[in-house]
Amino acid sequence: MDNSKLEKIQQNLWPHIYDLNTAKKAAMQGVWISLLIMAINTVVILINNSYWSFVDVAMVGILAFGIFKMSRVAAVLAIIFYLAGQVYYIMEHGKSNYIMMAIITMAFISSNRGVFAHHKIKQMAE
Repeated sequence: MDNSKLEKIQQNLWPHIYDLNTAKKAAMQGVWISLLIMAINTVVILINNSYWSFVDVAMVGILAFGIFKMSRVAAVLAIIFYLAGQVYYIMEHGKSNYIMMAIITMAFISSNRGVFAHHKIKQMAE
């Protein structure tokens, strides 16, 4: 793989933030990963008939909407909520998909970078 492809992959996974548009792009990673988590959890809920878990799906949806609206509180709570759920899952089952967990965690970290940079850039422009 040549350097231009690697740079493009890096830019998509960990975007350089220098203006409001790039901050929004980084923040949207949290929205998209939240929607993916919601879809996967919904399928698991329907297969296992554990309908109380829809509360978890609703919470992720609310946090995704908060990130979309550039809420710093929602961005921080999203990563805490996700990591707490993963810790609980590992304690219950003794294992996890650590690669997927790392990718999702990185998306939420990037989302936090974007949301906080968005507010900082807006404040500097005023």
